[in-house]
Order: sequence, then C-alpha cells, then structure tokens
Amino acid sequence: MAKKYHSNNPNWKGGISSITHEDQFIQLEKIWLDNTKKRFLSKVKNTRTKGCWLWDGLTFWETGRARATFGKNSFAAARVAYVLFKGPIGDKWVLHTCDNVLCVNPKHLFLGTAQDNTDDMIAKGRKFLTKGTTNGQCKLSDAQVRSIRKQHAKGVLQYKLAEKYGVCKQTISLIVRNLTWDHV
Repeated sequence: MAKKYHSNNPNWKGGISSITHEDQFIQLEKIWLDNTKKRFLSKVKNTRTKGCWLWDGLTFWETGRARATFGKNSFAAARVAYVLFKGPIGDKWVLHTCDNVLCVNPKHLFLGTAQDNTDDMIAKGRKFLTKGTTNGQCKLSDAQVRSIRKQHAKGVLQYKLAEKYGVCKQTISLIVRNLTWDHV
C-alpha cells in the first residue's frame, strides 16, 4: 500500500492527503513533460507548407537534420518530437511522411526499420545513385576509365595504372572487373 502524507495546506479538509508517492511522481513527470514540450516547441515554427513544423534550432552540420539538445546530449529532433508527442520508440527509426528533414510535426512522423527507411526512399524516388563524374568524389573521367580498361587488357599491371592515374589499386581492380564505372 502506498504511503500517504499529511497535508500542511490549511484549505485541506481531509486531514490526510490522498496524494501517494506514485501520484507525486506522475505529477512531477507531467510537469517535466509539459516544460520539455514547451521548450521544444519554442524552437519550432509552424508553416502552411504541407503542415510541417520546421525546426528553428540547431542542426547536425553533416546532414542538415534538426538537432535538439538537452544538457550535453544531442538528439535528432524528429526522434524527440516522436517521444514527446507519441510515445516510446525502442530500437525503431523515426521516418517522415513529408520527407522534410527539418520537420518535427508528430503527424508527419512514423516508426520503421532501416529497411523501411530504404524502401520509403526508393518508393518516393529519393535514391540518387551518383555514378562516374556526377559523383563529387570522382577522380577519373569517363575517357580515363576507358583508357584504363584498354591498357589493362594489353597487360599493364593494376598497380602501375593506379600510380599513373593517382588512385589506389583497389579502384583500378574494381574498374577492370566492371564492378564500378559499369556505365562506361
């Protein structure tokens, strides 16, 4: 049985308070949750565009995704929004129906797996495969790749080709086996 407390409130008529430890914990949790929601929402601006709630706070510089901080910890703001407004996540991913990485509208968020995320990306046409010179990391041109294949077919060793073109031997190996640059 939960321990009950005597109330010092002069307006209390019952003599013994009916508030238990568990009740107090629930009340404190509700206050904390309400304050956290208010703090979170202070970084959100509502837009008329698709009903997104755009995050106006920090972002992860690598991805541009919304970032919420609590103390020294940073979290994906969409994950925080989901927990605050919908409930526990567990080991699931939080996905967007609107595909806006700054959106934290709980109505636009749903749970899924990594595979669900990939399937969603492909289904919505967001999978961009950058091949050859369209890849920003590219060091070779289409003409150089054709030349590498011709030279290798004539017996030039892969490590020599790697030195000549300033790439690693594995890159040459993948090219001559048509595992990369297969569009050339």
